[in-house]
Amino acid sequence: MMTRTATKTIIKTQPVHLLGLLSMLLSLSALATTTQATDTTQEQQQIADCKKITRYARAGQKAYNAGHHTQARAFFEDQAAWSHACRVLFQGEQAGFSISDSAVATADNNVALTYIRQKDYLKARAWLMINADDKKSQYNLNLIKDELAKLDASRPSKSPVGEYWQYAGNGAWNIVGVKQKGTQYQISFSGLYMGMMSMYYGPNMGEFTTLSPIKNGRAVWKESETEGLAAGEGCIVEMAFKPERVTLKTTQGECGFGHNVRADGEFLRASYHYTPDDLH
Repeated sequence: MMTRTATKTIIKTQPVHLLGLLSMLLSLSALATTTQATDTTQEQQQIADCKKITRYARAGQKAYNAGHHTQARAFFEDQAAWSHACRVLFQGEQAGFSISDSAVATADNNVALTYIRQKDYLKARAWLMINADDKKSQYNLNLIKDELAKLDASRPSKSPVGEYWQYAGNGAWNIVGVKQKGTQYQISFSGLYMGMMSMYYGPNMGEFTTLSPIKNGRAVWKESETEGLAAGEGCIVEMAFKPERVTLKTTQGECGFGHNVRADGEFLRASYHYTPDDLH
């Protein structure tokens, strides 16, 4: 008689390294906590900086009332820069801070008023045009319209020489400058991109300088000619000059500027002279 030998099946399993898994989970938790703490600290810093806007406004007003208009402008420019930046950072809905569009326009008008006091009506106009639909801006633009007309009428020629501004954001400007060099013109472009955190880390930048004739109000910059690129490489920027403005248009390729910096759009005349050291 045969007997059946009992068999025992053994199933082998891989051991679970609970200690390693726990360590990984703790690391992820710590990383999340650190990231959250960093975000909270950054937000607290932003709120603290935005709350300084009223301090800049008071300091500017004090200097303005004392007749120190250049000093006042420095404070008002800080007021304007942070007003624009904080409007973007918090969109007026953050519990810790909010700022209205009207308050932003007030800051821009404060800067403009210092230029008006110094009879620098072109730069005043540029600041007022940032919020051209605001009632304060409209009032002050109307206040200087006769002075602007006198400036235009007194010009000996319709030369393109001068400085032209385009608002870049956060109180900063893209600038086109033109100087005469014999029968040609030295044309300089200085562009910025003011990102959300540019008040802390600075803007992205891009620039070019070219020596070119301006014929029938038009000039062209070819990146390949000034940057040592092969023909056809780089970008081409066309410039159309009128007495009070210049319009730039990138018609070919991507210029080798910083991220999101563009040589495009309308620039309003801010001066009949151009001194690079005066860039704002």
